[in-house]
Parts: sequence; structure tokens; C-alpha cells
Amino acid sequence: GGTDQKFNLLMGRELQRGYGQEPQNIVTMPLLEGLDGVKKMSKSLGNYVGIQEAPGVMYSKLVSIPDTLMWRYFELLSFRSMEEISAFRSDVEAGANPRDIKIKLAEEIVARFHGEEAAINAHRAAGNRMKEGELPEDLPEVEVLAGEAMPIAAVLNKAGLVKNAAAARDL
Repeated sequence: GGTDQKFNLLMGRELQRGYGQEPQNIVTMPLLEGLDGVKKMSKSLGNYVGIQEAPGVMYSKLVSIPDTLMWRYFELLSFRSMEEISAFRSDVEAGANPRDIKIKLAEEIVARFHGEEAAINAHRAAGNRMKEGELPEDLPEVEVLAGEAMPIAAVLNKAGLVKNAAAARDL
């Protein structure tokens, strides 16, 4: 579990002893801060990167994290060596644009869950949106008939951009 669960895990060991069982070993992992860089990553808080999200959504979320948070994400999510991460940090301290380093992080994570081609396409689509004003190829479409009233929450839900209409209303 996460480090926030250490007490519960230790209490579980005590309960096992109380029932004559051999206490299990526990392993805790550091908590990963969410996209806001403050609270832990949580779907219910809406500050998460979902592993089943579309590559473009995942990529956009990752390149939008605060610069200071990218180092934590590299340490906890990346398979890069600490030496390589330190070199990236040195590059930024020497004047490199942190966004360029976040792009490497985003591409690595998107590739892990969606493949290299999806990561390249997500990067390309994000670049097109930002530089040329083009729309991404994988942009969800929702057909609304003329005269049909559809609340924006329903549109977001139908497009698959939220889990359900209630989640859209929470935005």
C-alpha cells in the first residue's frame, strides 16, 4: 500500500498475531502527488492520469504538470536511471526548457500503456493543436441533431471524456 496505509498494515500484522497467524510482511510505496502537485493522485479528486485514458489525454495531462512535480513523476513512474534523471535536472538548471523534459516523461508513459506509435501521435497532435491550431485525429465526435437539446455533461459523457454525466457535472 501507500505510505498513508502504513498504520493500517501494521495493525493488520497485530491482528494476525492475535489470531495465531504469522504476520505478513508489508511493503509501502511513496504516495504520488496528483496533477495539482499538492494532494495525492486520486480519481475522486480529479487530479489523476488514468492508465486507460486516450493517449492524447494522458499526454496532455503529463506535459501540463507543474515543473517541480516532474522530478517526482520521473522518480516514481519512469524506468529511466537516476543518472539520466539527474542529467535532465542539470539541463533544466542550465537553462533547458522544462517542457522539453516533461515531453520525454509524457512520451515514455504514454508508450508504456499505448505503444510507441500512440506516444508519437499524441506528441504530434499536441504540437499541431498548440502551434497550428489543428484538431487531433483522435478527437471524439458526438452527433447532436438540429433542434435537439443536449446538456454539455451528456455530450462529454457520450464522447467518452468522462466516466458518467455526474462526473461531467462535477467539472
